[in-house]
Amino acid sequence: MARPQTVDEYIDGFTGPGRELLEQLRALAHEAVPEASEAIKWGYPAWVHPSGTILFMVSGHARHASVAFTPSTREGFDAQLAGFAT
Repeated sequence: MARPQTVDEYIDGFTGPGRELLEQLRALAHEAVPEASEAIKWGYPAWVHPSGTILFMVSGHARHASVAFTPSTREGFDAQLAGFAT
């Protein structure tokens, strides 16, 4: 099977709860960062700031999805994350 070239193709490869979560995360990403573009980075959906900075990536699984923030995104929220282990 060929690697997906778009976020649509990536999500189309899932069914059930994993797909539902990916669709919810995509909607949330568009709501939170409407100016970001979608791309496939390292085989996973990513949201990229207009400056070119990758903000976060998601990965889908059968029953869950994961979100990974890049170090530059995390650094931008250091003050808000001070009480959490990152």
